[in-house]
Amino acid sequence: MRLGMFHKILLLGVMALLFITGVWWAIIAQELALPFDLLGSADGQRNFERETTLITLHGIGAMVYLLAFGALFPVHIRKGWSNNRKRGSGGLMLVVNFVLVVTAAFLYYGSPDGSRPLAAVVHLWVGLALPVALLIHIRERLMQHRAR
Repeated sequence: MRLGMFHKILLLGVMALLFITGVWWAIIAQELALPFDLLGSADGQRNFERETTLITLHGIGAMVYLLAFGALFPVHIRKGWSNNRKRGSGGLMLVVNFVLVVTAAFLYYGSPDGSRPLAAVVHLWVGLALPVALLIHIRERLMQHRAR
């Protein structure tokens, strides 16, 4: 079941926002020295106000993404799964998103036994992998279309 244009634009736009704010925040958090004072303050110190703004945008984007992604279940995912279409890449998208939601919960609400650093690393790497998983999912559709 194909998505409507509004839903596609919303999902892709919010994914882009999440990717950009997540990567940008990760760079700041690692205190990498970048040219042109792109991320820090004028004196080269961490800019916690900018970090807070980025993580707030990331969180708001995540809430919108969860709503848009959840809206895929009644039609897009259910019909695709029952028609046995793109189960591999669709399953990959479900797993990647599930891991992101679980690790985000650990990061936001805290985690038992000091596993927060592990949750942060997993969240970062799986977040970086999400666009790749999406491209695999889209590519599979193109391959099926060409096969017809």
